[in-house]
Amino acid sequence: QSLAAIEKIPRGGVLKSTMKQTDWCLGVCTNWVSYRSQKLVEESDKQFELVNLIQMSLESLRYWLPKFVMEVRKVDGSHYPPNTVYQLCCGLARALKSAYQVDIDIINDSRFGCFRSVLDARMKELKATGKFEAHQAAPISEDVEEVLWQKSVLGDSCPQTLVDSLVFYLGLYFTLHSATEHRQLRHNSSQLQLHKNPGTVPYLQYSEDVSE
Repeated sequence: QSLAAIEKIPRGGVLKSTMKQTDWCLGVCTNWVSYRSQKLVEESDKQFELVNLIQMSLESLRYWLPKFVMEVRKVDGSHYPPNTVYQLCCGLARALKSAYQVDIDIINDSRFGCFRSVLDARMKELKATGKFEAHQAAPISEDVEEVLWQKSVLGDSCPQTLVDSLVFYLGLYFTLHSATEHRQLRHNSSQLQLHKNPGTVPYLQYSEDVSE
């Protein structure tokens, strides 16, 4: 975002663009639910209630979210780019957290392991089509970074802000370009190594996993 747009963020508040995106994600999901409820093609479909996202039980969420990932389409029937599919899921995760006010995290919760596996597979499948070109992101200036701190978008004022700051700086300093690279960071056999050499400033080195 531009510095002018960042300046409009209320101190400690949620980005209006984030709220708008979350509403859009919910709208896409609601449209899919409406369409899918008319096409319960499998016997198992009838065992799990297909209702508004925030009204679903935990088991229904675990059943229907993978199907949403595989079946969601634009209004014209074309596929969303892989990153958009992931952003849709992140928006639904924010909506669920806000609605339940409890620790339901479809992106990280072990109870949603099947959903995440399907999401990863779907993103790879869409990327492999070669139809979606990645766009180069604009660099983040020091002025923008400073305003993010002033507005408490970055900082340690609460757990979520601390997590957001960690994601921001991991991406900034280790050039993690995709959400997948962030999700694949590990504590055990970590890709980050602390180097301490006599007479030099200690530093962290990021070693990217080797892809086949």
